[in-house]
Amino acid sequence: MLDMGAALGAVNAAIGDVEVTAERVRAIANDRLPGAEDDVHSHTRAFRDMPVTVADFGDVPIAQTLAEHHEAAYAVFSETVTGVLKDLKEFRAALLECMDKHEATDEGVQTALLALGTRYRGHDYHATQSYRHERQEQGRHLGKPEESGAHGRDGGAQPDTHTPATPDRSTPPADAPAGGPPGRTL
Repeated sequence: MLDMGAALGAVNAAIGDVEVTAERVRAIANDRLPGAEDDVHSHTRAFRDMPVTVADFGDVPIAQTLAEHHEAAYAVFSETVTGVLKDLKEFRAALLECMDKHEATDEGVQTALLALGTRYRGHDYHATQSYRHERQEQGRHLGKPEESGAHGRDGGAQPDTHTPATPDRSTPPADAPAGGPPGRTL
């Protein structure tokens, strides 16, 4: 009997990973697998619909032995076909269940990512808070040299009165995106 696990492993090793959409997998499960079931039924119907009894072979001892072998082969074939049909139905159901779970997982992940994006929309990041606070603290400190020693941190240099004042960047410009530094949004 064919070892399906080994066969699938060999196919995967030969062709590598294959990406298939959920829609395509559903189409295979809904369109192809029922067709395969029908094929099994139609191709085996003649044999399965022809039950032959031992009496049909006559009374000759060798015919009786042949009839017993035929009956045994018939039973093995019929049960194997029944098993194939069950396997196809179970595989189809498992495939569809897998796609349902896959889509539910995707929807759950999408919901979580959207919630995360919503949580940080307009968020005042710690880095931005720290930057603003420390800039103000250092600005106050640098603007009052007497508090930090004789000359302050700038070595005692006085501001150039001819240089235009540096704009206050502690507050982002009006056209800056809300919620901190620019970047991707969800």
